[in-house]
Amino acid sequence: MAQAYDFALDKIGMDIHSYSIWNDYVMFLKSVEAVGSYAENQKISAVRKVVCYKNTFEYFILYYKIILYYKKKNKNLTFYE
Repeated sequence: MAQAYDFALDKIGMDIHSYSIWNDYVMFLKSVEAVGSYAENQKISAVRKVVCYKNTFEYFILYYKIILYYKKKNKNLTFYE
């Protein structure tokens, strides 16, 4: 299942509408039962990795919304996108 999420996020990961997939993936990783300390550490590492990307994605969405707002107010403004 994790490979399917990885594949999907690799293809559409930074699309503005992919937030639900990121969220579902984090919930999936948190729900997986880990047996033993090694498996628990692997689970924690996987969750950290995905949460880091998810947080970056959330900042990207916020930046995108700010750009749209300013472009509506003043069409002469230019932004680095």
